[in-house]
Amino acid sequence: MSARSFERASLWGMGAGVALMLQPWWKRGMAVGFGVVLASVVLQNVAARWPAKGRAK
Repeated sequence: MSARSFERASLWGMGAGVALMLQPWWKRGMAVGFGVVLASVVLQNVAARWPAKGRAK
């Protein structure tokens, strides 16, 4: 997988985590959503530092 696909997945994860935190029907949604956002932020940081193919170092 490329860095671009990891970045895209992390952005979708952040959106899903925020949606989970804001929904009123599930009491544990805030905790689960926070964990999803936290994991997505870590994935975003890793993908941002991932070397792109064909780029000179």
